[in-house]
Amino acid sequence: MHVADFYRHAREAYDGPLPKYVTEEFRKYRECGDFSRGFVHVECPACRHDMAVAFSCKTQGLCPSCAGRRVAGTAAHLVDGVLTAVPVRRYVLAFPYELSGLVPRIYGMDG
Repeated sequence: MHVADFYRHAREAYDGPLPKYVTEEFRKYRECGDFSRGFVHVECPACRHDMAVAFSCKTQGLCPSCAGRRVAGTAAHLVDGVLTAVPVRRYVLAFPYELSGLVPRIYGMDG
């Protein structure tokens, strides 16, 4: 589905218009990495290798490239700066979907 089709479907299927932040997110995502929208020229001072890097959209959830970059940066910060200072042990307990609704009641976490 193209973004124009999505906008048309939203106009026809929903009572109100899409929120402005949704349309802004789509617009930024479509411009992400497009050199005609702007770029920066960078050069390594040591080897003099240079390249052009297109501006990124920095959207919160739609762009896989920007989200992946943010996830990698956060993970590197946690591994290099936070988790190295203290011993950490993590256990994950997973339940089948059918039982997941019962878990909060079993442990008294149903509010």
